[in-house]
Amino acid sequence: HKIPVFVLVEGWGSAGKGTLIGNLIKELDPRFFSVITMKAPGEEELRKPFLWRYMETIPEAGKFVFLNSGWLTETVDDVMNHRIDEEALEKRFKQLRIFERQLKDNGYLVIKLFLQIPPAEQKKRLEKLKGAKDTKWRVAERDLLQAKKRKKYEKVYDRILESTNTGYVPWNIVDAVDKKQALLQVLHLLTNQINQAVENV
Repeated sequence: HKIPVFVLVEGWGSAGKGTLIGNLIKELDPRFFSVITMKAPGEEELRKPFLWRYMETIPEAGKFVFLNSGWLTETVDDVMNHRIDEEALEKRFKQLRIFERQLKDNGYLVIKLFLQIPPAEQKKRLEKLKGAKDTKWRVAERDLLQAKKRKKYEKVYDRILESTNTGYVPWNIVDAVDKKQALLQVLHLLTNQINQAVENV
């Protein structure tokens, strides 16, 4: 049916975004998907419109793109680091809603996931990752800052999730405490939405 599927995977640091994506792609044909991890924008990217680099990740017809952290993470970082004021933030919300609506109207299946874990679980996982030589590199400064200022981050996440949650591209909150159950939740969600998209075609 040539439906392009765009899966945005967001969530708390150490919530298991990379592990989830790794399990999702195990049975997929490598010719039909790509996984993209967005880094902080460089100087050249900052001179371009905010959504420019995300537009470049849009999947081709009949293919999947799994985006490991995207415009939600970037917006949260901008707010927490005081790189964006209230007026610019409201403008960005509007841009995101329009962008997602355009994707939907042009036949893209856009699925937004947010992996949720409580503060104690996040702290436990970060300590475990930091304590092992082969995993401590996975702990970013952002993750440690999130855990340290969890309440402040929660307020920002809540506002952005609420402001970009729409009927045409809603956020799906995934309980990620149990990684196996989180995977089952997401598989169920993906298969249902893909089947619905196929029926709509």
